[in-house]
Amino acid sequence: MTSDYKNKFSKKMRRFRTKFRHELYRLHGFLHDSVSVSTNQGFLTIPTRDKGVAASLFQERQHEYDSSLSAVSFLKETGFLAQGDLCMLDVGANIGHISIGLLLPDQIQQAVAIEPEPGNFSFLQQNVKQNGLSAR
Repeated sequence: MTSDYKNKFSKKMRRFRTKFRHELYRLHGFLHDSVSVSTNQGFLTIPTRDKGVAASLFQERQHEYDSSLSAVSFLKETGFLAQGDLCMLDVGANIGHISIGLLLPDQIQQAVAIEPEPGNFSFLQQNVKQNGLSAR
């Protein structure tokens, strides 16, 4: 196979996977209130009727993960964040995907996650617990 053919095939497979996961997510929404998935940001339980963050986590297996890692790296490199133990205040934490995604690879050592919406807060608590991060 030529490199050009491999690239085209790879792109088609990514599009197929994304469409397949989109339809699978919609099906889960009809059958279940939530689903647990392994993502780049940890093992997360997500609501199946959410069209934003949860849909992205299910379909792409991440939501703003690269941006979060890049932001922390940039702030560390430029001296805006001190080297060593970092604590993050995550206001509007949703289901915890940003905090958990930075805690697991030790980009930060502690996080305080605040989420006012009761349903999301319940998912946040579950996600923190199932990733073994209750003490952090």
